[in-house]
Amino acid sequence: KEDIENYWKVLKNGGILGGHDVHNAVRPHNRGVMKAVFEFALSKGLEVSIEGEDWWIKKP
Repeated sequence: KEDIENYWKVLKNGGILGGHDVHNAVRPHNRGVMKAVFEFALSKGLEVSIEGEDWWIKKP
């Protein structure tokens, strides 16, 4: 989650932060990543978009 916060700070407005392997969340490492992604988005009032294996959050 700390990595997401750090990248978010340097991301310009209108920029996109994203990743992949959403559906591999059965693996312990990926579960933690997706949990952090959703917690971060919720704390900022943002939506996580998911398409196929990819996720992204757009910075307003």
